[in-house]
Amino acid sequence: MLLSANRSANLNCHISIVDLRKLLDIDSSLTARKARGDELHYCGSRDDSAQMRIRQQCAVLKKRAENGGKVLDEFPD
Repeated sequence: MLLSANRSANLNCHISIVDLRKLLDIDSSLTARKARGDELHYCGSRDDSAQMRIRQQCAVLKKRAENGGKVLDEFPD
């Protein structure tokens, strides 16, 4: 996947799924995040976008670890 050409923005991709999606030039809208939440079988409140973002960020970190990347200890499974 290619990085967005606009990488100069101050993005905090290590803790923000929204910033990570922006960096990767993926739709970061609430609608897109809800669709991804459905793919991850998110069963929490649809009105709680913070919990969806956390779930998605954890999923990214888990996949990254499975592929040999390093994951910070403070991020839960």
